Amino acid sequence: NSSGLNKTKTNSSGVSLDAVLSWPRRTTWISRLERKHYSSKGLPTEELYIWNIDVYYRMLKKEQLEIKLSAIDLLNNNKTVRNISMDNAIRQVRVNNIQRYFIVSLSYYPRMF
Repeated sequence: NSSGLNKTKTNSSGVSLDAVLSWPRRTTWISRLERKHYSSKGLPTEELYIWNIDVYYRMLKKEQLEIKLSAIDLLNNNKTVRNISMDNAIRQVRVNNIQRYFIVSLSYYPRMF
């Protein structure tokens, strides 16, 4: 970004790691850890860690019925960081997103083959 005669460098990046465990039979556990990094010249850097977990359980003969429990943002860190540069100032804005929540879902897969 450039503003007037000054140049401001802003960066945002993210990386995530998934761990999958299939245990016990017909049950799958997925743990996802995500790191978000925000930086701007002249402002403090911001690092956020977000941890999500999903648990699936499949039932019926061909595993057609699935019950899923999801836990989102277990660390209560989900924020949006925005760096705004104007003619003579740089401003960093942090917005709290929807934080920790849980979802239960039921899915049916009609497997014909």
